[in-house]
Amino acid sequence: MIKMADNKIKGNRQYDSELEDGVIPLPPGMDAQWFAREGINVLLNGGVSHAEQLFKKFRQCSPLLSSGASLVDFITAAMTFEDEKMEQAMHSLKSTIKMCQVDSLFEGLITKRPSTKWTTVQRIERMIIWADCELFLAFLMFLKQSVVDFVKAGYHMRRAWKMYEKCHREIHGANTNISKPSKKKRKSPTLINPPDLNAEDFITLNASLSFGFGLIQVALSIVPGALLKVCEVFGFQAERDLGINALKISSDSKDMKAPIARLTLLWYHTVVRPFCALDGTNIEKGLVEASAILRESEKEFPTSAIFLYFKALVCRLRGELDEALAILDKTMETSKEQREIGLLCYYDKGWCHLMKLEWESASLCFLQLRSQSRWSEAYYTYLLAVSEGAVGKSEEAFTLLKSVPKLVVRKSQLETYLSRKSQLFKKQCPCKEEYIILGIELLYLWNALPQCPKPTLNNMLKEIHRCEIKGMQPMKNLLLGTIYNLIGNKEKASQHLRIAAHKEDTKPLDAHVVPYALYELAVMCIHEEKNLERGSELLYQIKDGYSSYDFENRLNFRIHAALNNLEDQQYIDSLRPSSTRSPSTSVKMKNEMQASNKVIDGL
Repeated sequence: MIKMADNKIKGNRQYDSELEDGVIPLPPGMDAQWFAREGINVLLNGGVSHAEQLFKKFRQCSPLLSSGASLVDFITAAMTFEDEKMEQAMHSLKSTIKMCQVDSLFEGLITKRPSTKWTTVQRIERMIIWADCELFLAFLMFLKQSVVDFVKAGYHMRRAWKMYEKCHREIHGANTNISKPSKKKRKSPTLINPPDLNAEDFITLNASLSFGFGLIQVALSIVPGALLKVCEVFGFQAERDLGINALKISSDSKDMKAPIARLTLLWYHTVVRPFCALDGTNIEKGLVEASAILRESEKEFPTSAIFLYFKALVCRLRGELDEALAILDKTMETSKEQREIGLLCYYDKGWCHLMKLEWESASLCFLQLRSQSRWSEAYYTYLLAVSEGAVGKSEEAFTLLKSVPKLVVRKSQLETYLSRKSQLFKKQCPCKEEYIILGIELLYLWNALPQCPKPTLNNMLKEIHRCEIKGMQPMKNLLLGTIYNLIGNKEKASQHLRIAAHKEDTKPLDAHVVPYALYELAVMCIHEEKNLERGSELLYQIKDGYSSYDFENRLNFRIHAALNNLEDQQYIDSLRPSSTRSPSTSVKMKNEMQASNKVIDGL
């Protein structure tokens, strides 16, 4: 229950002075900004239904409270991926956009003059809320994963970005610009004079703006170079550090979106960084940042299931699987009201069991997800089939596997992969060893192998070596090479990866094996400084020579991150004294590249 505190009811900014008939106003003197922040705190501390009721009751009081109600709907949709929740969130966001009454992106530019209906602060607040809603709409469109929705998402994101630009100029002055300046000189538009904001208003507006601005920067910074150039043509600019700093400004503020900025930073450090391999194989740097955010949040969110979930995620990424499972159980116990959190916990528990090769325990989790979640029944059915097959329940697993193509709803890369893999076995039931290979392949593609305990990795090697099925040999060698590399046996790793990277004359069953094997070889080269040039060459070979394979976009993200890390490493190396630089002369590198190519081509 939200209790009014005298020191928090400032009354310095009234939002309900011109309410329509039938709209319930806030209590006299209540500050809408403080109310909105407390509503989000209630939501994250487990009072989901209470927060929904509060925002629903007062959402017509102001665009700020309407945006709070929309934010609740957006968070629910983003956690479940369910179509019904997404449609509800999009309707809510569009309702808030309409309430903001921002007529044009060009208001205040060229010939249009800014509206005098509101004060300067109120007008900028409405513009930021409008842009936030456009950004949330873009992310919901991205989650649908169809080509049409990607185009719609780009449209909404551009609208949000242009409004953020305009708000930034109004807050910081007409001479500032957050977009990358064009090389061509062009006439600057006539801008309004920067408003005369007091210190408190400046801090409040800047914090509110920083969330959306930072989120776009971080999201675009992980996009591969070719796609990023297209984004820049449409007016986007990506600078990861700038985005992270903006999110930190937002997270340390009193703005309604501050807790969401913290969650966004946690998502970046625990999901984006390891999944896209932004730090290579060293993920500890991101986990240190995540742990610090969790410690800072404990006092404000002592009963928050979502923060507890991220704590479990940090443990899983560190390979502390038993502790992660214990925290996930605790999270489920404290989030009985939050169905969405429970589904997330089932999913992560399933993956923890997969990483321990506890197939039967994993199957129980995926069975719950298959029956309870309304997102991608095909995915959960495939996970269940693999887990059942790995414990020897061949008939049940085969029935599940054959049903996967019929359950595919959207042609995303994930469901295309699931359908193709299932149809490989439509005529013949896979054996137990094949199911195990399919399960470990999932761990590899989701970049979860580096977090598996070493004893489990050794058990994986034994299981993989037992598979003698001819069609599984390329995948078998990719997995063996990756695991040998993780346990430190570089020689065997290189041997198996080179076999996997050999391009067959006939069409392979798994076309993604070769580019992924080349990526693993490239990463091995980069980690040995004398082979930086060879690593770079292999990465560009994948980019330019391979396409139309499973999870191509996923690998492109990792290649993009690896090339960025390589550029940083080469820059640092160039600053060293010549006597301490890496011993990589051009003649030596040329010989190494020729020898390596001969090995691959001769297999």
